[in-house]
Amino acid sequence: MKLVVTGSKGLIGRHTVEYANTQPGVAVFGVDHVGVGSWPNHYRMADLTDLGQTYSALAGADAVVHLAAIPDHGMVEEPKLFMSNIASTYNVFEAARNLGIKRVVWASSIQVNRTVLMQHDTRYQYLPIDEAHPVDPQNDYALSKYVGEVMAESYAKTYGLSVVSLRFTAITHPDNMKDWPWAKATAPHWALYAYADVRDAARACFLAATTELPSHSHHVAFIVAKDSMVATPSAEIASQFFPDAEVRGDLSGNVSLVSNATAKRLFGFEAQYSCRK
Repeated sequence: MKLVVTGSKGLIGRHTVEYANTQPGVAVFGVDHVGVGSWPNHYRMADLTDLGQTYSALAGADAVVHLAAIPDHGMVEEPKLFMSNIASTYNVFEAARNLGIKRVVWASSIQVNRTVLMQHDTRYQYLPIDEAHPVDPQNDYALSKYVGEVMAESYAKTYGLSVVSLRFTAITHPDNMKDWPWAKATAPHWALYAYADVRDAARACFLAATTELPSHSHHVAFIVAKDSMVATPSAEIASQFFPDAEVRGDLSGNVSLVSNATAKRLFGFEAQYSCRK
């Protein structure tokens, strides 16, 4: 199969390409807006906010992992971030449906649920949260990811695509976790202290792109480590900071406050790495 990975020079993209290249029967093709590669066999530079370039970049693919995006709030002006992210995501879906590409996996974010820079505090109906919990996007980046999920639902239902929206938690290289876990939970409880090692994120992308799933289906799945990035026990975080949330699962020790059950059920993903050595 031919697997196209957009944003292939980014953190998750690089590791996804590396992991996919170790798998038998997979030809990996990287796409990004910078740099050069061994074009035309393995890499192409393209601006995915341009539909024509998107068609060229995705041509011949059996599946697409769409990771290209401005990766967080504050990196550019808000209108540019929002319009760029939704334009590239729309163009990937539009090109996929017209080119006959049946599987699209793309990078959503836990910021749909808990935006890092909040305008108001997000409260929870239950913990651990899962994909069914109401969302609360509060800035340009979070909103661009939520709109992407709405587009994913529409393209799956209307055009028969099989789409997986991966709600990535804080994706981190192991070198950046040397001082983890953090000592104490404090407001604003960044992303509910949920994270994942980038090597796990890459494997999740590949599994989501290659596991058999029905057409006309859209699935949202958190990608998260089994534990939190903070030393404060999870049950204590829940009782002290989110006392109105119903406890619906195991919060013993430092277990994650974000459920990984959907990714495990859909495409067999469980995190292998932890910040706790």
